[in-house]
Amino acid sequence: FMTVGDWGVVGCVHDDCNSTRAQEMANAMGVRAVNLQPHFVISVGDHFYQDGVNSTTSPRWETTFNDLFAGTNGSLDVPFYGVLGNHDWEPNEDNYLAGDSEETWDQGTRSQIEYTSSKERNRFCLPSYYYTFAYKTEKVSVRFVAFDSIFIQNCPAPDKTTGPMCHGKSVPPIEPFWKWFNSVLENATEDFVIPFAHHPLISIGKHGLTNTNIDGCRGGPESVMTGVGNILLQNKVPMYISGHDHNTELFVGTSKADPGAKSKWGKPLELVSLLTGSFGKTDGATCGAQGGVDAVYNADVESKLKWQMRYGSVEPAYSAITLNATHLVVEVLDKNNKILTSYESQYSNAAVNGASWLLVVLCALAAI
Repeated sequence: FMTVGDWGVVGCVHDDCNSTRAQEMANAMGVRAVNLQPHFVISVGDHFYQDGVNSTTSPRWETTFNDLFAGTNGSLDVPFYGVLGNHDWEPNEDNYLAGDSEETWDQGTRSQIEYTSSKERNRFCLPSYYYTFAYKTEKVSVRFVAFDSIFIQNCPAPDKTTGPMCHGKSVPPIEPFWKWFNSVLENATEDFVIPFAHHPLISIGKHGLTNTNIDGCRGGPESVMTGVGNILLQNKVPMYISGHDHNTELFVGTSKADPGAKSKWGKPLELVSLLTGSFGKTDGATCGAQGGVDAVYNADVESKLKWQMRYGSVEPAYSAITLNATHLVVEVLDKNNKILTSYESQYSNAAVNGASWLLVVLCALAAI
């Protein structure tokens, strides 16, 4: 499968929206997909800059999504499993603050959810604020867990009164989410569990480092995402995929308390954090590097993860991931499909005989 994030720049008039860059990257994905034959694409949000969409009939569905990801001879005619980004939530906040009718308060996020079922056949798949689906082969099975990191950070109050974007009938209360999230991770029977959301667990980008301004970074580690990382470590999750910062970053996390911890395969336990957000925006910045990571994240007493940076760049990129019964392989590719970096984790010594994908859970069946 492929991963992409922060791509919704076609039709955006903001200075740092680069439609040419996004089209070059989408074309590269289409070319690579001819040989890779991905079964789906993971899309980690910010589908429509700068202020989301407010209907299922907006012309931007064609220009910003369908036309952009046309592929090469239909090579990208696969499901795009998505989560909402902060810019996808913008209409909710705007509608509420403008004093619009209550029926429109959640129109931005609801438009993307409703678009999923608005056509008989639709590549775009975002059936709910959080959902899960599974893929299986003859040799390996994977459960994907999609969740909305904007919702869990900005709408923590049980009565949804915390912020202007939290209002609206479709926005769920927070408590059932955490029960659902923990239950899915704890009860998953698949070989692998891979969650994905918009916000990263860790980042050297301008959203992600520290308010102490290490090497010019702004923003700071979100305590909610630190808690998510701890939950993933507890459940021995091997990978997490995100966007938000307009970079591409790859980190490997291990247990602070038990550096020798083993996965269920008996291999060293590690959590691969892939941030894939450099597709269409030109304002990416990396700062702090490993020194900043050690000073901020690895010094954070709330985090149970120790992070090591393997790659960080503002260069436009997307990622291709191959998973079988023994290995997880991540490739980060540029507009010419040159491999900028790669990472491989071996989980098992079992032999694999060219297993093929057998079961696809349709989008209409994936919602919670």
